[in-house]
Amino acid sequence: MMMAQDMLATHDGAGARDGFKPREYRRPVIIEARMRSGGGWVTVCIRNISLHGLMGQTGTPPPPGTYIEIHRGAYTIVGRTVWSRGRKFGVRTQNAMDVEGIISNPVPVGRGAARLPDGQVIADRRSDIRRPSATEQYEKSQLLSRRMQSLIFVAAGVCAAWLLAEILFLQLSDMATAVSKGLS
Repeated sequence: MMMAQDMLATHDGAGARDGFKPREYRRPVIIEARMRSGGGWVTVCIRNISLHGLMGQTGTPPPPGTYIEIHRGAYTIVGRTVWSRGRKFGVRTQNAMDVEGIISNPVPVGRGAARLPDGQVIADRRSDIRRPSATEQYEKSQLLSRRMQSLIFVAAGVCAAWLLAEILFLQLSDMATAVSKGLS
């Protein structure tokens, strides 16, 4: 495991010789994450990472000066884009990042599961069936009672129409019988 002091070390010390501040060690990685810049979320690939920055790659990188938020499992990285070329961009963070934690964070493998760095797949409890709240149960009960009430009214209407038709049929048949007796 790499310590914070190791991450601050330069690759070859060339930066210090040239009169520039030494660069933090950039660890080359390929990590999928989600990024929000501006209004929406996009998938981003983190290509390298250091204590205070990272290089990302996406279809439309944010322009320099844009504040972004990158989510990788339980980790949230907030920073500002400092450069952008083609599909790649550089981000500088204000606070030091947990590089090892971000790299070793579980990778989603599908709905309700994640793969740990050692290959073990764990279930995500968010995919479990949750019990409805009391308000949701009440609303569901209200909907069911309205449907039952409507069904009862329709059944009562059909029965009343059938009874009315039966009474009308008996009245008309009695009148038809009386007319046929009167004509005979």
